[in-house]
Amino acid sequence: MVLLFCRRHNEVPYQQSQECGMPYVQINTIKGMLNMDQKQRLLEKIADVMVEIEGGGNPEFKKSVWINIQESEAESWSISGLRPSSQQIMQFAASRNAQTGGQSTEFAA
Repeated sequence: MVLLFCRRHNEVPYQQSQECGMPYVQINTIKGMLNMDQKQRLLEKIADVMVEIEGGGNPEFKKSVWINIQESEAESWSISGLRPSSQQIMQFAASRNAQTGGQSTEFAA
């Protein structure tokens, strides 16, 4: 599960528009759900989407996009009233990775 939150850092305006602050995207996920390659791809894709949609396709806009991935322990989450364990997340990630080419996660139980 990955949740995205966007907000603006108005302290540092985008150079082409003094009305628009820096976009800040926060991604919240359960620790172990994403491996390093997946995180890198997610960071790149989110930055590209922000450039395309908010930056009007201007590649210079990417310099003002802040993206942060926050990971927390599985026990800190509730999904439909259920609280997954770290073991369940490890099993889910292993199953998902087996289906998607055997990529491993960086999860350590």
